Amino acid sequence: MSTLEAALTAMQSTDTIEIPGGVYPLLSPQIRLRGTVRAAPGARVVFVAADGTAPGVEVQNGAIVDGIWFGGTKQPADRPFIIKNDVTVRNCTLFGYYGGIVEGGGARNTIQGCRFVHCGTDALWHAIYISNGAADHWTLIEDCVFLGGSGYGTQLWHGPSNVTIRRNVYAAGEWMLVAQGNGHCVESNVFWSNRGGATGMLGVFLAAGTYNVRNNLFGSSALRAYTTETTEATMDGNVFYADAPGRFGTNQRIVTGLPGIAPSAVDQAITDLLAAFAQPATHIQADPTIDALFAVCTRTVDAALGR
Repeated sequence: MSTLEAALTAMQSTDTIEIPGGVYPLLSPQIRLRGTVRAAPGARVVFVAADGTAPGVEVQNGAIVDGIWFGGTKQPADRPFIIKNDVTVRNCTLFGYYGGIVEGGGARNTIQGCRFVHCGTDALWHAIYISNGAADHWTLIEDCVFLGGSGYGTQLWHGPSNVTIRRNVYAAGEWMLVAQGNGHCVESNVFWSNRGGATGMLGVFLAAGTYNVRNNLFGSSALRAYTTETTEATMDGNVFYADAPGRFGTNQRIVTGLPGIAPSAVDQAITDLLAAFAQPATHIQADPTIDALFAVCTRTVDAALGR
């Protein structure tokens, strides 16, 4: 194929394409990904819209997207990153999206090892949005990092069910997690810091539904967790770092220090990452410091879990 975009358009569900490092401007306002699309080993592959904004993406049923970076400057709200059913998005980085990953009625998807920076705008946008879904929803969000942005880091709304949110790091955004629906598991996450926003509401909000919330670390800023009178949540083993747990369940701990966590180092890594991802995509693709800075953030999960 004469261009990468033509090759992606021609792919079938059984095809695999491996892409060398570089920045790839996409002319189409919404590129569809099928089969397996992955970065070459050790390569940093950045997809960006031709105008420098974050590209629109639609990942088709059963597709695997591995190690690709998608982003640019903040784009119009009609260019989301849509996933269908049985999709795996793994080791990808999204930056500069209004809506980030959108799963509207899909099921059995895996979002694993991804990083989201400067995603979400205003009170009603997000890095990940999951809605609707039947009893076999079973989406997994695992080992991801959510930094900066506005609105919600992860939003489960309009009736999704059975979503597992595990071993993620949330920092320097507005709302970290907002949810409703049944059968959700929120386990072993680090909700590190929150800069607040226009709504004035901070932290984690669990609306009507059923949840299992266990072994999470609430970090170094004045985070709060909210529930409603229609929330049925099992809360167990959560740790609050130098902060009061309020009415967020029983068997919770307050600590003033955790082995392996240096708050100032984590905060500095977050500040440096937010600055790095404010640069154009060409700078981001070439920046040698980014992966090491993300590693500082993910080590907070390891330390919090005693790994």
